Amino acid sequence: MTSNYFDLHQVADGVYAAIVKLGTGAWGNAGIVDLGDKTAVFDTFATPEAARDLQHVAEAVTGRPVSLVINSHRHIDHVGGNQVFARATLIATATTRDLIAARMPGFLQYGREHPEVAGRMLADVQKETDPLRHREAMNTCGEFVAITRALPEFPATLPTVTYQDRLTLHGPKRSALLFAGDLVQVGFHPSTGEGSVADWKGSILDQLAALDPAHVVPGHGPVGDGSRIRTFQSYFNTLTDLAKSGRPLEEIAIPEPFRTWECPSVFTNGLKLLIQQSPK
Repeated sequence: MTSNYFDLHQVADGVYAAIVKLGTGAWGNAGIVDLGDKTAVFDTFATPEAARDLQHVAEAVTGRPVSLVINSHRHIDHVGGNQVFARATLIATATTRDLIAARMPGFLQYGREHPEVAGRMLADVQKETDPLRHREAMNTCGEFVAITRALPEFPATLPTVTYQDRLTLHGPKRSALLFAGDLVQVGFHPSTGEGSVADWKGSILDQLAALDPAHVVPGHGPVGDGSRIRTFQSYFNTLTDLAKSGRPLEEIAIPEPFRTWECPSVFTNGLKLLIQQSPK
């Protein structure tokens, strides 16, 4: 099945990863799971238009409507299409629901009041000469253009069921499923602006690695195997060491093997933040 917004990969029997086409308005990866008697979708892309494609494909591969939607976290590239699944049960942690409720309306309002932002981004793209950074800027601009275009039909649609620590969905075919969301990314520099990097690179990724998954569906990037969790952990260890090195930010280049990862500006921003947080 084809989509303008994502490529569909069958990860296992009844489990599919919807890996985004960059710059189209999907932005963050999603997933489809056939539970046997129910169809679940994991994350809903950035825009309703992309989410409608996800809905159609999910119904086609499972033969039934989507009745369960899981939101991994509050970022718009993972929850912007929630409204398309308004008839389903939308599930998230209580914290994620609170953050969507608190921050999404302001984000959408700012976009409505400042339609020129996407145009300014496009102008800035033309100034970028580094190929990898130019591609990043073009893709990011494409995502924001798509979001801006969708603003007239954008309500902030909240999860309807919340949980605190653990929730298991049971079905006659499969019952416990792991999609990593942005906790693991493959070939992408991760944003470190929220939460604790120490916890992320330590206990959180250790818990995921202990599951020894055969496949990892990341929040961004292609499907990988379980070794990608340790690669991601190595990235954070490297970033932390560089932040503690005492070297000026402008003298630090992205090290191998992360030099070809997407979104290089996120590396610079993350390193700057960690340097600011490091003890003097």
